[in-house]
Amino acid sequence: MLVRFIDAVTDPIMGSIVDRTKSKHGRYRPYLLWMAIPFGGACMAAFFTPDFGETGKIVYAYVSYIFNVNVYGY
Repeated sequence: MLVRFIDAVTDPIMGSIVDRTKSKHGRYRPYLLWMAIPFGGACMAAFFTPDFGETGKIVYAYVSYIFNVNVYGY
């Protein structure tokens, strides 16, 4: 539920940014190109677990999932 609440805040903000974007490649394509590397990093972070304690792993899972979902907003 926390992730969906963060999405509810960040998605309209990103939508307004995209609506104001004017480039020769269109409105949304530059963000797809620019965010490909951070999305790859987010995917790697979601599947590589550092050696933390139990609570640290739970916090890491939440943070990596939030970042992974919010990079492309799927």
